[in-house]
Amino acid sequence: MNILVTGSTGYLGSNFIRKYKNEHSFTSIKRKNKNSLLNSIDYEKIYDSKVIQNNLNKFDLLIIFSNIYESEECNNTDFIKVNLLYTMEIYNFSKKIKIPKAIFFDTTLNKKINRYSFSKKMLIEWFERFNHDEKLIIIKFDFMFGFNDKRFTDNLVKNLLVNKKKIPLTSGYQKRNFIYIEDLLISINSIILNSYKIKKITFVDLKSMNDLTLKKFVTLIINELQNQTNKKFHNRLLWNVLKKRLYENSKPTLNNKNTLRIKSNHYQVIEKSIKLLISHYVK
Repeated sequence: MNILVTGSTGYLGSNFIRKYKNEHSFTSIKRKNKNSLLNSIDYEKIYDSKVIQNNLNKFDLLIIFSNIYESEECNNTDFIKVNLLYTMEIYNFSKKIKIPKAIFFDTTLNKKINRYSFSKKMLIEWFERFNHDEKLIIIKFDFMFGFNDKRFTDNLVKNLLVNKKKIPLTSGYQKRNFIYIEDLLISINSIILNSYKIKKITFVDLKSMNDLTLKKFVTLIINELQNQTNKKFHNRLLWNVLKKRLYENSKPTLNNKNTLRIKSNHYQVIEKSIKLLISHYVK
């Protein structure tokens, strides 16, 4: 399948392309000052009539991997530009060059929790209201974790391995649906291969069998770290120090009628995926 992507250098996009580069042909939308190892189309030229003509009927699918997440370095305008306007511009470009289908990613976070979730929900609501008859697939999953993903699990493991003395945490009783990066990639590809079936906007929730409290998940991480390093880590965690974020969900919000339950993938057993994850850090 010929796929046009944004966010090819981000964590999810780069891992997906690396895993399926021999199964699909990828072309990226390249923004200014961004390097890409793929064939690419310059974002600044998407309104150029020659670029539109040269890419007409060339692609089977658009995937929007690009996002900016909550960060002190980002201002309000950044979220509007990237998560809303940039995405809409690329989608409009895809319609001009007659790409028949597109995939976007939603978030399980409450809309009000931060600027990232607010901008993502605004985008999805816009598509649901004004593009509901178009062939769009909106994928949502809860708590992804993987090696060097620069998120909660990655920061936790790295802080422990560099001997950070105390790590403050919440109570840990929030329940999440944990999905390992490899399972997520396999599931996304399965959706792509079945995308010919969709007729209009379709929402798909990806759900693993791993509904756990954050405290249980962290305990599994710590236990595996101790097994692979022969060091003690439990006494470095300070539970009940941080407050739960305002509007934070207490349990996963994956209850769409189109929920895809991931059952057969190799890493579904949470202990196996954590064992593999930790091995990347301690090798």
